[in-house]
Amino acid sequence: MAKTFLTEKLHRIVGQVKFRPTIKTFDSTASLAAGVEDKFEEWAAQKHEDIALYSPSEKKILQITFDTITYLNEGKNDTKELYDYISKIFTKSTKELGVNQIRRLEVRHTQVLEASFEFNELVELIYKKFYAQNEDVKNISADTPRDSVFVLDGSKNGFLNHVQIGPVKKDQGIKAFNSSYPDNKTDIKDSNLFIDVSIFIEGGLTAENTLEKLDKAIKENLRVTKDYLGYIQTL
Repeated sequence: MAKTFLTEKLHRIVGQVKFRPTIKTFDSTASLAAGVEDKFEEWAAQKHEDIALYSPSEKKILQITFDTITYLNEGKNDTKELYDYISKIFTKSTKELGVNQIRRLEVRHTQVLEASFEFNELVELIYKKFYAQNEDVKNISADTPRDSVFVLDGSKNGFLNHVQIGPVKKDQGIKAFNSSYPDNKTDIKDSNLFIDVSIFIEGGLTAENTLEKLDKAIKENLRVTKDYLGYIQTL
């Protein structure tokens, strides 16, 4: 039976599409960004082909470069906004700037969740969930596990994936999360679960199917994240 003992304290969603640039994309990032400028509080451009729009109050960023569109949000898990912004910029890039070779698509969700019990108990739980069924591992080096990290690269439902799950103390959690808004003070304790799920695809992408794949990647990430957290909290 699932029992909720994890409370989200930090989270970030990222959506990204990388493509082969065209000559036009080098000089058109400003026009692409201008179409959504009014939706963000600020903007900055380190180079004319690299523009970041951001809203500190909402902790979100939309970065548009000559070969990449990236959306990041640490304020709320708004996958609809992620899709809407990327699709708007991507559609204009393909229709007006000649972008037609898509190299990579990724949706990533990173969380730090506070546990309702002590760190050593969380370590023991993660160890039991992912390793203890193999008695050989325990016999070799871990009568009493001091820490435990689960890392798995796989493929499922037409996507590649990378999953990392493990207990973290306060400083570890803040460092592992690596916030784009480090001045934001977060009150977390010393027993937390770090979970990082990346769903991506690097082949078979076209100008015609990328947005459909993006929508499916969002749904796949939500499914994988939910299922792992459900599995961990099923005692």
